Amino acid sequence: MELPIEIRDEACSLFHDARLVDVDPVRHAEWIIGRVLERGTMRSVRSLAGFYGEGRLRAFFASEAAARVSPQTRALWRSYFGLEDVACTPRSSLRLSSPFFPG
Repeated sequence: MELPIEIRDEACSLFHDARLVDVDPVRHAEWIIGRVLERGTMRSVRSLAGFYGEGRLRAFFASEAAARVSPQTRALWRSYFGLEDVACTPRSSLRLSSPFFPG
């Protein structure tokens, strides 16, 4: 199994620390998904989604491997792929039961 041409075209920037011939799309799937989501272009991300499928991307975001991707990148792609509603602003650290909660 070989990575799609769209991902191989960007291999220098995506996998700068590995040789492409050593990258196995099955064994290294989580690593590849994380790299393409974090550093890839729209072209390579679309190719990634077609190559691995929606189910595999959902599994990636539900796993601990998603921590390899920055929080901003996770929020962007979760929203893009419709995986969950992503809040635009951080939640308040105050709780309703907090004595400092105005109300």
